[in-house]
Formats: sequence, structure tokens, C-alpha cells
Amino acid sequence: MNAIKLSANFSRFSAVALTVALLILVYGLTIHPWFVEPMLQINEEEALLLTSYQRFTRLEAQREAVKMRLDAVTESPLAEGSLLTGPSPEAAQAQLMQLVVDRVDLQPGSGLPCSVLNRVPKPVTKQGQLSRIVVDAELECGPQALATTLHRLESEAPFLLVETMDIRRLAQEQTDGPTLHRLAINVQLVGYLGQVEGQSYE
Repeated sequence: MNAIKLSANFSRFSAVALTVALLILVYGLTIHPWFVEPMLQINEEEALLLTSYQRFTRLEAQREAVKMRLDAVTESPLAEGSLLTGPSPEAAQAQLMQLVVDRVDLQPGSGLPCSVLNRVPKPVTKQGQLSRIVVDAELECGPQALATTLHRLESEAPFLLVETMDIRRLAQEQTDGPTLHRLAINVQLVGYLGQVEGQSYE
């Protein structure tokens, strides 16, 4: 009788264990990859975008101060160090394109560094006594490196202004460590060149 009872208990235990194992297998093969994992990924992306938005908001708060500095430069074009330098607008365009390379963050505290994919100079226009130099730049950065790069572009002399900016999120880059997030950025940068004495630019 005891043997029969033990056999029945063992059978029930085996059935429960098999049921639990099947449930775990079903969860691992269907529910987790199809429902749970995407939700976790969405939450991670939302946290990343929120962090990036907060950084960009802080940068945007500095935008007015940068614009005021540029306006002051426009009214007083001889302010030392504020303007691009060069004997011609073409030389100033080359300087501005080089500044983009010099000010990108190559060693962020975390995440991916910035890289410059392309730079395209735009037509030069006059603004008062100054020549307005514009360059479109295409960058690829991690969120932290982008925040540092934008700060450097607008806060270091010669002063530049981020006129327009478009940010797109690229596919995730898998590594042995944490997932790295890449951003594609198209930014239009403006600098100013004082008129060289004895020369006038169209």
C-alpha cells in the first residue's frame, strides 16, 4: 500500500514538474521574446531618449546666450577671438569645416564617440559688416558625445551658432558589454568673418 501511495505521489510530482518545465519552455520561446523583451527594449529606449532630451534642453537653454554673443560680435566685429579668420570667405569656410572636426567628442565618458561623415559649405552672405559663413555637417554620435560636441561648437571661440539640427536614431550596435546607441545628426553651423581691409565680398 505504501509503495502504491509513493508511486502515486511520485507520478503527481513528475506531472507537476513536467508542467512547470513546459510552461517555462513556452514562456522562453514565445512570451518573453515576443512580448516581454520588446517591452523591456522600449523602456530602455525611452529612458535613453529622455536622457538625451534633457541634455538637449540644457543646451537649448544656452542658445540665447550664444546668439547674444554673436549679435554683439555683429555690432562690434573686432571682438578678439570671436570671429572666423582668413583672407577670404573660402578660407573661413575651410576653417569652419575644420572646427567641426576639432570640436567633436572623440573620448566620451560613456557610449560611442562622435565622427564627422560629411561637411558641405553653403553660399556666403553679408550681414552688416560681416560675412555669414554656413556649413552643413553630418555627424554620427552617441548621446553623451553629441551633447559635449554641441556644447563645444557653441561655447568655444571663434563662436559658432547651431542654426538647425535634425537627429535620427540609428540601429543599435551590439557589443560584449552594454548595448550602444548611435544617433545620426544633420546640423547647420554658422560663423562670421570680418571684412578684410581693402577687400569686399559679394
